[in-house]
Amino acid sequence: MYLLRSVTALVCVVQATTAFEHGFNTVGDMMQGWINFNLPDDILEFYAKTYPVVVASGLGPAKNASDPASYPLYSGAKKLRAMNPNIKILLYENIDWGPIDLGPAMLAKYPEMWLRDDNGKPIFIKQGATEIPRLDWRIQSARDFFVKMVTQIQDGLELFDGIFVDGAEPRIEGLPPPGYTMSQKSLDDLIVGKMILLQQAKDFFAESNGGEVIGNPTLEWGVIGYPSREATQFLPQTAHWQHLTGTYDEMFGAFATQQPNGQWNSSQMNITINAILNSSFHLNLSTSIRGYPGPCNIPLVPVESSSGAIVVPQWPKEWNDTMPTTIEGLRDAGERLLEQSLALFLIVANKNTWYNYAWFYQPTSGWYPCGDDPNSCIGPTTWYEEFSKPLGNPLGPPQSDGGYIWTRAFEHANASIDLRDRRLGKVNWLA
Repeated sequence: MYLLRSVTALVCVVQATTAFEHGFNTVGDMMQGWINFNLPDDILEFYAKTYPVVVASGLGPAKNASDPASYPLYSGAKKLRAMNPNIKILLYENIDWGPIDLGPAMLAKYPEMWLRDDNGKPIFIKQGATEIPRLDWRIQSARDFFVKMVTQIQDGLELFDGIFVDGAEPRIEGLPPPGYTMSQKSLDDLIVGKMILLQQAKDFFAESNGGEVIGNPTLEWGVIGYPSREATQFLPQTAHWQHLTGTYDEMFGAFATQQPNGQWNSSQMNITINAILNSSFHLNLSTSIRGYPGPCNIPLVPVESSSGAIVVPQWPKEWNDTMPTTIEGLRDAGERLLEQSLALFLIVANKNTWYNYAWFYQPTSGWYPCGDDPNSCIGPTTWYEEFSKPLGNPLGPPQSDGGYIWTRAFEHANASIDLRDRRLGKVNWLA
C-alpha cells in the first residue's frame, strides 16, 4: 500500500501527549522566549529568570562553521541551564537543513543527502550570494541527520529538551524551481518523507530524554485544516499534528489573520481560536502563541540601533495609527499595545499554552529590557509589570457569544476581546 494512504488515515486519531506545563500565578509563568547565545551573561541571566521555555534560534559566530563545538551554543546553553536547572531549552531547526549556520555547513559535506530533481540536479536555496543545499526527506540518512543533530552538540540531550521545527507543515512551496523537473509523485513522496521525519523526531526525543518536538507552521491561518481546504488537499493540513508534541501559531492576531486595514478578520480569528483550543485543551499538545504589538505584517524593515539593525514587521498604511520608525517609538508602542495582545492570549490560555511577545525574533527586538542603554534594543526600560501581576487559575473555559465577543475569567483578572475591533482587547486586573 502506498505510504500516503497510511499517513492520511491517521489524521483524525492524534494521540494526546505529555506537554510542557505551567501554573497560573502570573503571566510570567507562561512565557516563552527566543534567544541566541551570543549574549552577555547579564542578559542570559534575565532569560533564565524570566522564561520557563526558550527557543535557541541563533547559535552565534563560529570559528569553524562545520564544527558544533566552535559555536557559543554549548557554552551558552550550559550557562543557561546552570542559572536555571528547570528551564526548557528547544533547539531551532529549519526543516530544510537543521540549525541556522551549523546545519548548512554540516550538510555541505554530505551531497548524498541533498534534494535533487528527477534528473539528479541538486536543488539549492539561495541566500544572498550563497547557495545552500537542502535535505531530501525521502532519504533515511537525511532524516537521521536532522533528527539526531542535537547529538552532535556536546551533552546535547542533557542541554536541550527537544527541537522547534520550522517548516513542519504537510505541503511544499516553491518546488520545483524554474529549470528543474519533479513529478507530482516526487513531490507527494517528499511530503510523506517530511511526515516520517517528524514522527522519527518525536519518537527519538520521547525515548532519549522525554523532549518535545514543536512544529511551525501548525496553527496559523492557511495551515489549520477546515472543510473547504481539506476537501481539496493531497494531505489534509492538520495531518502533521499527529507527528508532533506541540504546535505554534506564529501569526495569532497579525499577518494573515487580519484585514488590509489592520483590523482582524473575525471569521478567520474565530476558526484560529478554536484550532488553538483543540490543540491545547483537547489534544494536550504544547501550544505556543506568538503575540505582536498591533497589526504587524510584512514587509520586514530594519531599524537602526546602537547594537545594529533590528528587523521589525510593519503596520498597514490604512491602520489608524502611524507605524513607529525609531527605537523609542517602537518601545512605546510595545508597551502601549501589550494589553491587546495579552487579552487575546488569555482567552486561549491553558496549562500547556505559552505566550511569546516581541516585535520579531532577534533578542534585541523586545525579548529583554534595555536597561542602561535604551537605544540598544526595543524592549522596555523595565520589564512589563503585567507579567508579574497576580493572575490566578482560570474560573472556567473561554466563553463566546457565538459571534465576535470572547471573555475569560481568572481569579485575579478578566480578559475580553471583540473580534470586530482589536483595540477593544482588555485585561481588567482585580488585584
